[in-house]
Amino acid sequence: MSFVYAAKIMTNTINVIDVKTNYIIANIQSNLLPLDIKVIPNGQYVYVLTASSVLTIDHKTHQVVSNTRIINVGFDRFIQVQFAITSDAQFIYVINNVSTVVSVIDTKTSAIIANIDVGSSPRSLTITPDDKYVYVVISQAPNVGDTVFVIDIKKNVVIATVVVGHTPTNILADPSGCYVYVIGTTSDPLPNTLPLLSVIDTKVHQVVSTIQLSTTTNNLLAITSNGQYIYVANGDGVITCIDAKKHDVSASIMINVMSPGIAFSAIAVTPNNKQVYVASRSNNSVIVMDTKTNTVTRSIDIGETPSSMAITPDGRYVYVGTESSISPFDSSIYVIDLKTNAIKSTIFIDRSMVNALAVVPF
Repeated sequence: MSFVYAAKIMTNTINVIDVKTNYIIANIQSNLLPLDIKVIPNGQYVYVLTASSVLTIDHKTHQVVSNTRIINVGFDRFIQVQFAITSDAQFIYVINNVSTVVSVIDTKTSAIIANIDVGSSPRSLTITPDDKYVYVVISQAPNVGDTVFVIDIKKNVVIATVVVGHTPTNILADPSGCYVYVIGTTSDPLPNTLPLLSVIDTKVHQVVSTIQLSTTTNNLLAITSNGQYIYVANGDGVITCIDAKKHDVSASIMINVMSPGIAFSAIAVTPNNKQVYVASRSNNSVIVMDTKTNTVTRSIDIGETPSSMAITPDGRYVYVGTESSISPFDSSIYVIDLKTNAIKSTIFIDRSMVNALAVVPF
């Protein structure tokens, strides 16, 4: 059986949804503010990052089997990754963004085996697919400024620092592990500041290219599974497609938005790389883009503010969590059929924002 796990930050709970019926079959209590959810490749365990710990949930029983205390993590709706799991499922890396530490958890024992001091508040991170390195985004680190710290996973020590654009936020490794992409900004004073995508070569841990984009706020990243294209969803309503081979912009799509600055809350590419789905906070909709033409083919009105999104591994459905009101409920989860781009089902949730979604692999 397959399930969707939905984190609700305002009620400290995680709902478990049966994909076949789209019914909530379990409610798991979190100790404090569930922020994000990850699933290991074999689907045996589900991990939930809270503001003070990492919960391990047994997928078969939907029970919490361990609770690993960390230092502290603050909620940031526009940061995509605050913790990550190695592809072999042996280790979890967590940014403690209220401190200066990246914690390392051994999944076998659920114990912290290292706290790596990066000198300043870490914002986000990514792990290379070969499990060799963790790249950690640091804003205004002492003596080095806006950088990415590189951690050697075998030794759990910082082996390099890479200077990137100003105020870096989100970061993403490509599927080949050859490059890491980090979004920052130019150093120009406001209002002339523009987003800057830095391309880091993982062999030498150096920036080999920078790509300047248009408009500047709250950029979200996604990459096709074949590594050919990177998509950047900008808070002001621009979706940019970047050719990963050329390290150049191949298309920019402007979306009319009602609230510039907070236009989008999530972006994802379908498993077959044919479509990109973007959750539009500003327009209460889900935007569908064709990756061949880089054009918008559909805008799906959901009538509420989308706050999270997850696509099933088989590419059949996208689950969209919301944070606005449909009486008598304050939020919902919409299930969209990817073949028809029609809403198949609506799951009503209690009064809480659905801030994170994860699907256990089929």
